[in-house]
Amino acid sequence: MNKTLSKNVSLREKATGLFAVLVGMSLLLFQPSVALAAHDSEPPTASITSPANGATVAGSLMVDVSASDDAKVTKVRLLVDGELKKLDETSPYKFYLNTRLLSEGSHSLVARAYDAAGNTGNSSVVMITVDNNESVPPTVSITSPMNGATVSGTLMINTFAEDNVRVSKVRLFVDGKFRRVDRSAPYRFFINTKFLSNGSHVLRVRAYDTAGNISEPSTITITVEN
Repeated sequence: MNKTLSKNVSLREKATGLFAVLVGMSLLLFQPSVALAAHDSEPPTASITSPANGATVAGSLMVDVSASDDAKVTKVRLLVDGELKKLDETSPYKFYLNTRLLSEGSHSLVARAYDAAGNTGNSSVVMITVDNNESVPPTVSITSPMNGATVSGTLMINTFAEDNVRVSKVRLFVDGKFRRVDRSAPYRFFINTKFLSNGSHVLRVRAYDTAGNISEPSTITITVEN
């Protein structure tokens, strides 16, 4: 082999080697998620923010979960007594449980978060007590406006409701007709009194708990002057 041919072969080999290196680098540069996922060993974290540990529950129960990860949380699963029951793939992570499908007594809740690399992280265990035989009704009262108040324009009605387990909703009735519902505290309603005739009107609220018990009504009378 003459010197010129040998030199050309050597140059081709070097070029081939350089091309292979460049291809390898491009794969890493244009697939960063794959490279990062392969080296991600940090598990996500999860915590059950509601209900509280030791809570007594009944009826429909909402379980709120907070989850985070150094990259991204892909999903959260809810375990009841160690069994996978629910899945949520979008934040905020919320689960609804029908406690009537659970036996009366103590049960454990655990939230398990997953990230894109397959790492998992469990929350601390939250213990709940299911009591669907609970028969104590909630209580509710209208805190404002005062009974006998004269009102106009937009009226804000504030109420206070409580229960030995959990209030599920408060309903507002105006002159005996259902008008509004609020499912989370503070239980507050807005009504436009311009849609009411001038004169006397009756406001009434009732509270409901998760076991289906209903409170005695709280009633006031207002006078509309628009």
